[in-house]
Amino acid sequence: MSAIDGSGKCGEYLLDFFKSTEMVFRLFVQGMEESNKKRPPFLRKMARNGWYLSPEFPIPAIEKIAVGLQNNRAEAENQLCDYFENRINKIDEYIKTHYSHRHDIVAEAFWAHRQHKFGVAIPVFLAQAEGMCSDTFGEKLYAKKSGKPAVAKKLSNFLPGTFWHNVVLQMIELFPIAENDSSVQPGQINRHQIMHGKDCAYGTRLNSCKAISLIDYVSWVCDVVKPS
Repeated sequence: MSAIDGSGKCGEYLLDFFKSTEMVFRLFVQGMEESNKKRPPFLRKMARNGWYLSPEFPIPAIEKIAVGLQNNRAEAENQLCDYFENRINKIDEYIKTHYSHRHDIVAEAFWAHRQHKFGVAIPVFLAQAEGMCSDTFGEKLYAKKSGKPAVAKKLSNFLPGTFWHNVVLQMIELFPIAENDSSVQPGQINRHQIMHGKDCAYGTRLNSCKAISLIDYVSWVCDVVKPS
C-alpha cells in the first residue's frame, strides 16, 4: 500500500507525524497571538518611560523588563542600558548601511557616549532620528497633529491587528519624548526641553541610552516600513 493514502505502518506514522506537527504549529500560532495581545501594553509602558524597542529586542524579556520598571526601576533601567550599549556596534553598522549620509555624525555621537559626554551625544541622537523620519515619511518625528504624532497617519494602517503593527505602535501614539512641556513629568526625556535649552540636567548615561534606543528603533521602522 502507498504511504500517501494513509495505509500501512508507514502511513500511520506519517499521519501521527502530521497530527503532532499540526498541534505544535497551532500552539506556536496561539503563543504568537497571546504575545501579540500582551505586547502593546508593555510597549506603551516602555515608551512612557522613554524606551523604544525594535523587533530585535527579545520578546520574553519585554514583560520582565516592563514589570521590573515598576518593582525595581533602577535595576531594570541599568539592564536596558547594558543591552543598548552592547548593541552600539550593531546599530552603528546598520545606520552606516542604510543611512550612510548620516553615519559620520551618528558615529561621533556614539563616540561621545562611550566617553561619557552624554550631553553632547543626546541631541545628535534625537536630531538624527527626526531626520530619518522626515526623509522617509515626510513628517517630523516629534510633530503633532490633532493631539497625535504627525507621522501616525502614515503608519496607522500598517498590517493592522498583527505583531508588526504593534512594532510601529511607539511611533503612532504620543509619548513623553514628544509631549508639550506642560505634560512632561520630572525625570522624563523630552526632545523639546532638551533641544530648546529648557532642561540642563539631561546629560546622563540613562537618558543617552534612551536616546540610543530611539534611534535604533526609528532607523529600523524607517527602513522596513518605508513607503513603496
